Amino acid sequence: MKNALVIGSDGQDGRLLKKLLLNKGYEVWGLGRGDCLDLSGLAGYFSFNLAQEDYSIITDFILSIKRDFLSS
Repeated sequence: MKNALVIGSDGQDGRLLKKLLLNKGYEVWGLGRGDCLDLSGLAGYFSFNLAQEDYSIITDFILSIKRDFLSS
C-alpha cells in the first residue's frame, strides 16, 4: 500500500488532496490544526492536530508514523 503525509491537511488544498489520495487507495496521514472537516473516521486516514504555537508535535507525529511502519 502506498502512503502519503499531508501537512496542512485541514486547509482547502489539504482536504482535496487527502480525499484524492484516499480514493486512489493511499493510506493518508494528515497533520493540521483540526479546525475544518474531520475525516479521521475514514478508513486509511489518520490525523494529528497541530496547535499553532506547538511545533514539537511534528516530531511526535513523524516518530509515531515511523513506529507504525516498523511494527507492520
